[in-house]
Amino acid sequence: METVAIYREERIRTYGFDLKTDLTLITLVVSPTDQGAVARALDQLGKAGFSYELLTAHASETGGCGFSFLTGASNATSMTELLQKAAPGILEISQESSLELLHFQGPHFGDRYGIVDAAVDALTTAEIEPIAVCCAGSSIYMVLPANSGREAIRILSTPFQTPDREKG
Repeated sequence: METVAIYREERIRTYGFDLKTDLTLITLVVSPTDQGAVARALDQLGKAGFSYELLTAHASETGGCGFSFLTGASNATSMTELLQKAAPGILEISQESSLELLHFQGPHFGDRYGIVDAAVDALTTAEIEPIAVCCAGSSIYMVLPANSGREAIRILSTPFQTPDREKG
């Protein structure tokens, strides 16, 4: 006989929410054989002193490899220009401005199922559609539309517990 234990918190514990605003998402697509150009472009971005809040890689709808960089709005145009020079094989490149990044983590995020689902479900029920959701270990990153981050935190404060709202 095997015993399986499942642990579920009434409210999912977090260490709090961190919100960054006025961000731009730069998305580029390269052919599957040209991913090395993106690696070289990343190296050049670093040498030029650029930083980004989040980098994701994904398959594109056109069959290429997509990369998305979330950076401060003030860096976006210069970063895009450098990326185009450093990776001449870019098939597509676009920018989406005025975005926000909500980051949160918790003590059980790495070993419990359903945490991302609870967050996305709460937001979409309130008609906030995340643009992107990324997870790494015990961290969740949500790219949100402009001016929706504060409302997202308010909504997530029901299913999620933060240190400053231990009892509420």
